[in-house]
Amino acid sequence: MRTVIKNIGKIYTSEGTNYIKGPHQNSMKIHHNVDIEVINSFITKIEPNIAVENSDIIIDAEGKIALPGIIDCHTHPIYGGDRSHEFIKRMNGISYEDITKQGDGINYTLKRTNTAGDLELKENLINNINEFIKYGITSIEAKSGYSLNKAGELRLLKILNSIKENTPIDMKITYLGGHFLPKGRNKNDFINEVLDTLEIVGREKLADYFDVWVEEMAFDLEDAEKMVKKAVDVGLKIRIHSNELSNAHGALLNEKFPIASIDHFDFFDDEQLHILKEHETNITLLPLTQFILGTENYPNARSIIDNNIPVSLATDYNPGTSPSCNSMLLAQISLMKMNMGINEIINAMTINPAVSLGLGEHTGTIERGKWGDIGIYNVDSLEELFYYIGMNKIKYNIKKGKIIYRSEYED
Repeated sequence: MRTVIKNIGKIYTSEGTNYIKGPHQNSMKIHHNVDIEVINSFITKIEPNIAVENSDIIIDAEGKIALPGIIDCHTHPIYGGDRSHEFIKRMNGISYEDITKQGDGINYTLKRTNTAGDLELKENLINNINEFIKYGITSIEAKSGYSLNKAGELRLLKILNSIKENTPIDMKITYLGGHFLPKGRNKNDFINEVLDTLEIVGREKLADYFDVWVEEMAFDLEDAEKMVKKAVDVGLKIRIHSNELSNAHGALLNEKFPIASIDHFDFFDDEQLHILKEHETNITLLPLTQFILGTENYPNARSIIDNNIPVSLATDYNPGTSPSCNSMLLAQISLMKMNMGINEIINAMTINPAVSLGLGEHTGTIERGKWGDIGIYNVDSLEELFYYIGMNKIKYNIKKGKIIYRSEYED
């Protein structure tokens, strides 16, 4: 199949297959007034005046800008119910911790997920994926973690795998077995159940990654180490939630295990920065969470970048603390609240998360030899894209040369 994208005003992209970090995270290559040819999923040409004859798909960008497909490397898209009532409680001043103690929060979603049928969970998941696509997202990391018992987590992972084969975007699957200690469960018994589940997950290849939340209200370093060690032993790679509510020293796990990404990382010290720099560990920041919770403790992205540590950005889409997959709002909050430059932000939403998910050879940049994962935006410059706060300016979302979303349909 041959696709030609004509009349692109500007392409903003990095190059290569590795992390863009430190001062280089602010770098960007700009192509002016070019076309793109995609043949059988892969970009073959980026140059002016590409012939359209013998094309299966012709897309007219009408002089607008192009970016690499957005990679959302931290999402929780499979669950039952919603938590709109909890959102209003938070707006009335009740803290997230107190809401959780009252039986809402994650415990509420656990109950709704475990009582939902497979069809409901599949429909919710598909609807969520379709929302990602509307915002220029072409690859996601999708976590389980809202069942938190052996049978339930295996069910969620199997549903994720079944949908993965039939969705137009790429999906990496994470078994979030260490999400939270469910109300009424003994911690040691729960951890042993996670270890048993990991045996099955590894044997049946139900996930690419394992994840655990290292935090006072979840699991400490000793607890996390038990689970992470087992996950590595059964062949899973590691991503962790950590340092979201306090300095839980999650980066110390990186001294014993290879970690693909530490996510949240709102509180940290110099010792942890040194460890992360030494191991070139990606940090995924999730500022939509602070925005939606109404706090102002946004991550110190500047310090992390200045320490030559690769930074990614993700929506943290979930039913409680970040019910949004608006990638442009994520980018704009990062600009306004975290002292990041616009080039740094684009690299943090494209090449860096692609590398953290093992997709850097295929996507994250617009260059010959990579997949034709491209967003065409209805603006004339990158600066203009950041200017329209919260507005979805995607014109075409293109995955491997195929249009998976367009904002305007011709008769």
